[in-house]
Amino acid sequence: MATETNAPAVNAMVQKLLEAGGNVLMIGGYVGPSAEGLVRLYADLSLTKYIELKKTDIVRVQEPEKPDGPCIVFFKNTAEVNYAITLSMRADQAIAAVTSRCACGGHRRSGVSRESNEGNGGPVIDICEWSCVENLGNCVAYAQTGWQKFWCVFDYFGCRLICSITPIIV
Repeated sequence: MATETNAPAVNAMVQKLLEAGGNVLMIGGYVGPSAEGLVRLYADLSLTKYIELKKTDIVRVQEPEKPDGPCIVFFKNTAEVNYAITLSMRADQAIAAVTSRCACGGHRRSGVSRESNEGNGGPVIDICEWSCVENLGNCVAYAQTGWQKFWCVFDYFGCRLICSITPIIV
């Protein structure tokens, strides 16, 4: 039985991903300190948003080309991902953001964050949800890599979650 001597070797990264079932996602970022058994990955060096996942869900890590650059983390598509945004503001700024008509954070009571064309048979447009879609489009347009676009998706779902929360203002 003849064997091919000119056949290229299987790429080590491809082999590792196939061993994991091939069902992996990748995201780039900067590794930061986290609790035992977790990996925290910051989206950028502003350190204002990050994800955490279990170390056991990580399939492979591609180290950065430059020491201060982002690494690429390949993880199982079934991984539970905790997404966090840290934001600091004064109380009056928080109330203004929550009651705003034009940004995510507005609540969904009629007349507060919804514009309606119901009287003339048109659709109901939720300003908060529309803002999330616009932000997603802008984010994806400026993302230069696939893993940066993945951060855009996290931001989109975080924004939509904020839209669904009715604030409690006493």
